[in-house]
Amino acid sequence: MAEFQISESVKIDRAAETVFQYVIDVTKQTEWRPGLEAIRGYSGAPFAVGTTFSEVSKFMGREMVVDFAVTAMEEGQRADLRMEGGVVSGNMVWAVSPDTDESSTFMLSFHGEVTGWLGRLGTGLIRRQAEKDMAGDLGNLKARLESS
Repeated sequence: MAEFQISESVKIDRAAETVFQYVIDVTKQTEWRPGLEAIRGYSGAPFAVGTTFSEVSKFMGREMVVDFAVTAMEEGQRADLRMEGGVVSGNMVWAVSPDTDESSTFMLSFHGEVTGWLGRLGTGLIRRQAEKDMAGDLGNLKARLESS
């Protein structure tokens, strides 16, 4: 298995609390993450430590399901998640910090590993694609929130 870490951030002209509440409503993630097809297993209960859900997407033409569990949370500021399945597993952080009363910076980071045969052959490829997807997703998040 091959380990890697990536992180991206974006400034958003919305209050930190608004950004955080939108991001933790995982049912809205398909609105700003075009590679994500569906969310499964999320009860809609308050997003908190212990919350679980699965993301469904396509990878190389095949359905990929990644399971998430919230492992730590600072309300309105940060959520730490463990993800398993698909081609990567590891830890993800969603964090928002206020810049002013009406603007904030949202940061998304991942630290984990590529699993299976791709861990031996395609870590660089997976990392580059994950960086590209992460930057695109954050651009979409900014556009979505700033247009509402």
